[in-house]
Amino acid sequence: MVAFAGLLYIALSWAQPAPKASAVSTTGPIEIRNSEAGAAIFSAEGLVPGWSADGEVSISNSGETAGQFRLELTHLRETPGPGGARLSGALQLVVTEFDHGRSTLVYAGRLSDLGVRNLSVLEPGEKRGYHLRMSFPDSGPHGADNPLEGGRVEAGFLWTASRA
Repeated sequence: MVAFAGLLYIALSWAQPAPKASAVSTTGPIEIRNSEAGAAIFSAEGLVPGWSADGEVSISNSGETAGQFRLELTHLRETPGPGGARLSGALQLVVTEFDHGRSTLVYAGRLSDLGVRNLSVLEPGEKRGYHLRMSFPDSGPHGADNPLEGGRVEAGFLWTASRA
């Protein structure tokens, strides 16, 4: 199995440097290449309800054999807001795979629930694009989101592949 990691950083208050994505392993018959070359897919600070951000990454199989690719949420680290609420349960993530003008929904739901998602089988030399949209929905009037203020979340996205 080979893997590529990409990281996400989100905070509702103070500034912190954004983590960087990096290749974890590129050896063996399947190799994963990342179009972002070490950059975070997206990061944000000072979020407000109604916010959203988009990021894209291309993942390719530069190896010698077909690979079953997967996407997994890793390294979820969180500092709850002073009201105890966790951003990972409030942030909504949509992951879409696209190839040659067609798109396939991979996941839509809370960041904390992403888990492991099967992606496409990629033949040697084949690549796919992934569009990620993170949003912070407005949960209503009268300070309903206040328990999240000051919260912080970091999460990694790990692309893995095994022989198909």
